[in-house]
Amino acid sequence: MSPPPWSGTDLPSAGGVLPSTDEVLQNAGPFGYQLGFGGLAGYAAARALQTAGRIGLVLAGGTFVALQGLQYSGYMTVNWHKVEREMIALLDQDGDGKVT
Repeated sequence: MSPPPWSGTDLPSAGGVLPSTDEVLQNAGPFGYQLGFGGLAGYAAARALQTAGRIGLVLAGGTFVALQGLQYSGYMTVNWHKVEREMIALLDQDGDGKVT
């Protein structure tokens, strides 16, 4: 059985088990730089979309709660019969007055 690659004299120059950042970057080449940048850009994009999604959901929920509160307080009324008629007209595909 051969010894592991990190045993004996193959230790990095820093004297530890892990190589230094400079050694990793020297050995990575252009693919390593591209892989590192892609990972960092993907992480940043995911965090930005996560934050934007949370803000959007909070705004949508807050707007819904505010509108429901206004309707409950009597400041706003909804003509549900008109909403129903317009939704049926919008979603009715065959013109029979029913959503199928």
